[in-house]
Amino acid sequence: MAFLDFRFPLQRGNRYAFPEGINDTVNNTRQAIKNILLTVKGARLNKGEYGIKASALQKALFSPSTEDNSRALIADIRDTLKAFLPEVKIISLRVITYADNPDKVPNPETLIVLMEYTTKGIEDAIRIALQQNT
Repeated sequence: MAFLDFRFPLQRGNRYAFPEGINDTVNNTRQAIKNILLTVKGARLNKGEYGIKASALQKALFSPSTEDNSRALIADIRDTLKAFLPEVKIISLRVITYADNPDKVPNPETLIVLMEYTTKGIEDAIRIALQQNT
């Protein structure tokens, strides 16, 4: 069975000591989206544009919650996914901050990204918590 990508965090697999892999489109796409959203632009050698802008993330996390800050982060996420995962078509994308909904967000240093998307004809959704230390 061929793997599409590695499963993170890396763990030793049961064959030949290779890390476990992902062998289906849905989980591979989820992992790719997580990798992009949890990477700050400039953090990857030879892929300076990979990830989301630290400034957009910091404004959304640390500035008073405004629609402008959320819109800037959403626009950056859309642009980055379009550049690095063009097969992913976003259906809906929301950013929820502590100020917006303290019942759903655990603390003020966290925001939640909710995204519904399609890839290769398959619909899926992902929820990612972005924190100060990511």
